[in-house]
Order: sequence, then C-alpha cells, then structure tokens
Amino acid sequence: MSDLPKVSIVIPCRNEGQLIGKCLDSIVANDYPKDRLEVLVVDGISEDETRMTVQSYAHDYAFIRLLNNPKKITPVALNMISLE
Repeated sequence: MSDLPKVSIVIPCRNEGQLIGKCLDSIVANDYPKDRLEVLVVDGISEDETRMTVQSYAHDYAFIRLLNNPKKITPVALNMISLE
C-alpha cells in the first residue's frame, strides 16, 4: 500500500462546531491508509466550539492538524495551504 499517493484534505471553516465532528468522523472512518493521509483544518478564528473539537481530533489522530486563518476568509485559507 506504500505505493498509494499521499492525500491532503483541506477543510477551511469558521464557526462549524455543530458539523465539524461529523466531517472529521467521516474522514477517520475511510479506509485510506492513515500514514498516506493528512487533514488540514484551517479555522477562521471560530467563536464556537469548532477549535476545541478539532484540537480533540488532532490529539487523537496524528494526521489531523489545526491551522489558524486570522483573515477569516476561505481564499486565504486555501492560499495558506499552498505555502505549506
């Protein structure tokens, strides 16, 4: 399976506390090898429980990372990833 490509999933979000857990659950449940997967949740400085939820998932799953998007808009979040 090491010949499979590395896959990055980028999730720009802001104040998605009610849905982000379900989104991450669906990614965690997939059968793609976790060592070939990275999930980058780019948060626009949420004011709800989004950040806490993502931090909890990032603690449990090494392939999930929380990044900050202080500009709070999706194009900035996507541009941040191209700089990684």
